[in-house]
Amino acid sequence: MNSKQISFFIPGVPVPKGRPRLSRHGVYTPRKTKNWESYVYMVAKQHKPKELITSSIYIKLDFYMPWPKSKKFKVVKHVSKPDLDNLEKAVLDALEGVMFKNDSQIWMKDSTKRYAETLDKCGVDIWIFWSSDNV
Repeated sequence: MNSKQISFFIPGVPVPKGRPRLSRHGVYTPRKTKNWESYVYMVAKQHKPKELITSSIYIKLDFYMPWPKSKKFKVVKHVSKPDLDNLEKAVLDALEGVMFKNDSQIWMKDSTKRYAETLDKCGVDIWIFWSSDNV
């Protein structure tokens, strides 16, 4: 069994998946979420495999968030909003159709959320591992 991997960094302040909004014209995704997902999609396209991954996937996501202005001490762990699962969902939805067919292929996921050293280091590191045998 041959395993393959892709890794890349998406710079910028990560945006969580926003809840769908209701208007008189129907349901829509918040603009901030749409913009972030489009940006992730564009960056991911530059790193996409030759063919969509169709086998099981292990994915690792490391989110680097900006420091709040009120922090007087240095901690590494980011234990405030946004929620880690909402950050993951926005990225995984954006990768669908570029890297893999469907996020249901993910059998294992490892994610962290921490403060970036500086604002220009905010973003998300993405590692995708899969079997090239498409098993």
